[in-house]
Amino acid sequence: MSTFHYRFIKTTWGIAVEIFADIRLSCQEEHYATSSNYSIGLLTLKPPLRSIEPAASLKKWLTEEEINYLNRGMDLVSAQIPVSLGVIVEVQDLIFNETDYQPEGLALAVAGLLTQELNLPGVHVPIQFSKEKKRYIFDFDHVESLASRN
Repeated sequence: MSTFHYRFIKTTWGIAVEIFADIRLSCQEEHYATSSNYSIGLLTLKPPLRSIEPAASLKKWLTEEEINYLNRGMDLVSAQIPVSLGVIVEVQDLIFNETDYQPEGLALAVAGLLTQELNLPGVHVPIQFSKEKKRYIFDFDHVESLASRN
């Protein structure tokens, strides 16, 4: 089982999420279209499966919004995962303190876990604190690949 601790502290408080997950990898399968008499020679590829699957014991506690943020975490780093690699993340547990939590942190916990376990460059999501809303604002529209910083 893999573990990742996401922490973001900018002022006197921050966001903290610890994720525990099993990650299953698979390679893309190649299939040649054939008939009984000859090989057509047409190569078809099954797209790799990439999904987030909360364990049943966890899923009953998660809101739809939280499940969406878990999936967004996969989306954040998906372009960095080799095209032929299928990835299934089975989230076993999440630990967070209600006072240091926003569901957006789940996306960055999944992205961080995949970055760590698959040796990916990772991503940077701009985050600002809104005094009016009294919460952090995650700018998912301006995500930057850390590969571009090298």
